[in-house]
Amino acid sequence: YSACENDAIDLNRNTDIEIIKSVEKPSFGCIFAEGENKLSCISRISENLITYFVLKFGYISIYTGDCNNCKFKNSLEVFKKNLNKAKEILKALDISSESIKVSQAKLRKPFEPNLGIPRRSIFKVKENLLKRDFLIELVKENIKNRACYDGTINLSINDNCDFCSICESVCPKGAIIIEKDQTAKIYFNPSLCSACKNCIDACPKNAILEEKAFVDDLIPKALKLFEKPKKICSCGNVYYTDAEICPECKIKNKKKEELLSYVKDLF
Repeated sequence: YSACENDAIDLNRNTDIEIIKSVEKPSFGCIFAEGENKLSCISRISENLITYFVLKFGYISIYTGDCNNCKFKNSLEVFKKNLNKAKEILKALDISSESIKVSQAKLRKPFEPNLGIPRRSIFKVKENLLKRDFLIELVKENIKNRACYDGTINLSINDNCDFCSICESVCPKGAIIIEKDQTAKIYFNPSLCSACKNCIDACPKNAILEEKAFVDDLIPKALKLFEKPKKICSCGNVYYTDAEICPECKIKNKKKEELLSYVKDLF
């Protein structure tokens, strides 16, 4: 965002105006550095922000962590460019560049984010709200556009499924529920899914397919993925496929055929 010279990138959060409104003291740093106002990276501080805070407070303090060993180290060049542009602006305003104070000051203890919600938040956070539940609350109240999201997945099920229930058993989040009565049904709640894909990997019939997920899939709902009517095999077993016989009889018949083929080859 700060690096783009053509205003081709818009932010829907952490905008310049939001930063300006939230700052009481112009002291900035990333989560690995000192500074009262935390940013994902100091490269987020544009020349506009530097100039604004110098004009308002007479100075701005920017603290860096160990940038050279940071995974975002390439962003350091962006910050340097922003810094140089800010100095040029201040020079034109007859303000000393010494009003910009940049120093390395690593955070002494791990940064703990403030999970408090701003005054104008449209919902109250419940005590000990789980991370996914907290995200769901945010999405429900604020979602505007449809966007892809890789924190969950959508599923589809093909006719290979025989309702063996392995997918339900291996799901660590309880996102898959199978009901068997006069009709067998498979329900899926993507808001619970963690995208581990255990169900896909464990399915012996390769009946489960992954589909793209979106942010609005975090809104809780039970999706009926698949259903088949109840059948009773000649052996007495109940099953839920389109086959003429149950899966157990199908396996037995296959073994018989293999045995007969083996015996036939002997003679």
